Amino acid sequence: MWMRLVLKIYNALWYLALPGVMFFLWLKGRRLAVYRKRWRERFGLERTNHEVDVWIHAVSLGEVVAATSMIQSCLEKGYRVLVTTMTPTGSEHVQRLWGEKVTHQYCPYDFSFAIQRFLSDRKPKILIIFETELWPGILSVCHAKNIPILLVNARISDRSYPRYLRTRALWKYLFGFFKGIYVQSELDQKRFLSLGAHLNILHLAGNLKFNHTPLPDKIQQWQRFLKRHSKKRLLVFGSTHPGEEALCIEAFHRLSKEFDNVMAIIAPRHPERFDAVFKLLKAQSPGARVERYSNVSLEQDIDILLVDAMGELSSLYSIAYCAFVGGSLVPIGGHNILEPIAYQVPVLAGPYMQNQKDLVRILTLHQAMIVVQSGQDLAEKMAGILRNTNERQQIIENGKAMMKQYQNCLSICMKGVNEELN
Repeated sequence: MWMRLVLKIYNALWYLALPGVMFFLWLKGRRLAVYRKRWRERFGLERTNHEVDVWIHAVSLGEVVAATSMIQSCLEKGYRVLVTTMTPTGSEHVQRLWGEKVTHQYCPYDFSFAIQRFLSDRKPKILIIFETELWPGILSVCHAKNIPILLVNARISDRSYPRYLRTRALWKYLFGFFKGIYVQSELDQKRFLSLGAHLNILHLAGNLKFNHTPLPDKIQQWQRFLKRHSKKRLLVFGSTHPGEEALCIEAFHRLSKEFDNVMAIIAPRHPERFDAVFKLLKAQSPGARVERYSNVSLEQDIDILLVDAMGELSSLYSIAYCAFVGGSLVPIGGHNILEPIAYQVPVLAGPYMQNQKDLVRILTLHQAMIVVQSGQDLAEKMAGILRNTNERQQIIENGKAMMKQYQNCLSICMKGVNEELN
């Protein structure tokens, strides 16, 4: 009974925070124009009368990438799919990949009125949440309406776990609303158990990122780029953050002194940084041919390419000779290190991979990745791959074997989805 009171207080706090939420959107809109658009969706005010079968919530770009194989499987089953995100980058990626094949909108904020209006409009038959995007309002309203809830690719990071423990009673209550929780690792399973989740709803499924879904159109586009630069070995630095681009370009300049047939392709994580990164690349590379992807033509000779468009990185990895995945040389926590491996590309990452801890454990165990400690170490390890084709091929073979071993996650999760819908 008292937990219901807690949820009522939580809902009341959202109403008190409404001016702050509006100010937050206004502030974000000043820095990034897309935040000034589609406000009605965020407050459940958009009426479409378009019902769906499956509601998949993937908060941002990383979760959308992880959800790709499940979204595709749901479409192949004939389910009407709605994908919600919270960020413009996630939204753009969904629309770029599927267009009108899926329904997309921003997820409403956790106001009870917004959620009620949203659900009465869309009428989903099941809610699938990716990773740990847990909003008490959404969970309680869906449970009250008898909408089955699944948590997929579930994980609890080292950083978040102490916060969850401090509010264990709340999470124990909310986990009772779930029909299934599909965790990435044994450590995640233990953490959910310690927070009060029942063993009978916990499934050790693994990571859906092992089930990579390639995008043929995008790959063909990058293959044309590779054909034009066939004499070059392309070094991709993906999902980079502030502080990493300088280290990556310094590593590239070290490599270019030994190898005259290399090109650097840098894809920053956030679009609002494209201009600043381009200026940095130009400043650090006097005499080099630095171009932006948005302006480049196939005829141009390039030394350094800045990818200033979202949704390109996954397919870009398909043409890489080797790849560095960012958010890992600075204390961010890392990003998807499986995407390059899915394209049989050796992958390197820095020491700050706490958000990918179980993946790093698996990849290290299979000798399918290289961990570097600094920008200088990155240059040295990449040089080793460039010099030694046998070493490169061995890393690729290790990655292929590892991917094959862990690709049963999708079938485990889809079994749970199908059981709830049939």
